[in-house]
Amino acid sequence: MKKIVYFCFVIFFGTLLVSNVSAQSKELRIGKIFAKEEANQLFGKPSITIPVRKDLLKAALAKADKYVFFSLKGKLPLILNSRRISLLGDNVSLSANEKAFVFSKEVVEEFLNSSKSSVIYFEIRGLNNLELNTTATSPNAVFSLSDGVYTLEASMICPPACI
Repeated sequence: MKKIVYFCFVIFFGTLLVSNVSAQSKELRIGKIFAKEEANQLFGKPSITIPVRKDLLKAALAKADKYVFFSLKGKLPLILNSRRISLLGDNVSLSANEKAFVFSKEVVEEFLNSSKSSVIYFEIRGLNNLELNTTATSPNAVFSLSDGVYTLEASMICPPACI
């Protein structure tokens, strides 16, 4: 009887261990594409909009690993890798405490490939008039990419949740 209980325990523990390892190996998919009007209803209309050429964004994305970080420094759009170093080659980076918005590279690629626009807009939503100068550092800031028809939203904010 003890052997059967021991055997069942080993099988249960082994199954638990294997399922935990396989669950951790799956990549986290961050971001969702919305129609522009749906994004405006869910997240508010953009307070700040900065145009970026789509070809520039695609070139930066080609250098990214699994995740890409976006932010604004003043009115300068930033595209960063997971070490928070610029993918544009402009030697601009963010310090560890500056906020960035993280998307899966795969989701950004889907968004760009479905877009027919040559310009993509970096947008900050959720700011009131008093927060317009604080841009991405505001706790209410929501970052999105938009092409005028679709909007990429539902990023992860780093910090506190960094990949």
